[in-house]
Amino acid sequence: MKVGTLACIFGAAITSSSPQFILDIGTGTGVLALMMAQRFPTSKIEALEIETNAFHQAKSNFKESPWNTRLHIECADFNNWKAKHLYDLIITNPPFFNRHLKSPGKAINLARHNDQLPMSMLINKVFNLLAANGSFWVLLPKYESDKFTVEAEQAGLFLNYQIQILNFAEQPVKAVISQFSKRKKFDRREELVIRQDDNSYNDNFIQLLKPFYLHL
Repeated sequence: MKVGTLACIFGAAITSSSPQFILDIGTGTGVLALMMAQRFPTSKIEALEIETNAFHQAKSNFKESPWNTRLHIECADFNNWKAKHLYDLIITNPPFFNRHLKSPGKAINLARHNDQLPMSMLINKVFNLLAANGSFWVLLPKYESDKFTVEAEQAGLFLNYQIQILNFAEQPVKAVISQFSKRKKFDRREELVIRQDDNSYNDNFIQLLKPFYLHL
C-alpha cells in the first residue's frame, strides 16, 4: 500500500500540545505514526494494524527509523484491543470506502471498507480511550466526514476544527481532516488547495509538507 498525498497532509496538519501518549489506529505502513514521532519528540506512539503484511512493513519501518525507541506496534483488531492507559492524541485514517464496490483482494478490502470497524464502534471506543483534554483527529472523504461528525457529537466527541482539502480551487472537496474533543468548542474551518491552475503545488501545501518531503 503506497503512501498517499492525503495521508501526508493529514500527518502534517495534526496539532497537539506536547502529547505524552499517541495512538494511531490502522497505521498501514506506519507513515502517520512516523510523522507523529518526528512532530512530537517527547511522545510515545502506539500503532495498531490488523492486516498482517502491513503490520510487518510498519514494524520494519519503525525499526529503521531514528525514533524506534518511541514507536510500538501491535497486530491487533481495534474492536478487541485493550489499552493500558488513556491517550492525549488519537489519530486515524480509517477504512472509509463504504459506498464503493469491494475489491477481490482481502488486504485491500480491509484497508478500504468499514465492515471491520464501523463508525459507531470506532467513535465509542475512541471516546473511552481519549484523555479529558485529549484530541481525536480523523481523515475522511466529504460524505463520510459529514456523517461521522453527526455520530461523533451524539456520542460526546465534538468538532473543534476542520480542514477541507481540494485538489484545485473551485473543485469539490476531496477529503476532510477533522479534530474532535470532549469539549464543545468549535474554532474554525479552513481550506487547503493542493495545486495551482498550472498543476504546480500551492505555497500553503509546500510549507505544510516541507518538513517531510525530501524534494518539494
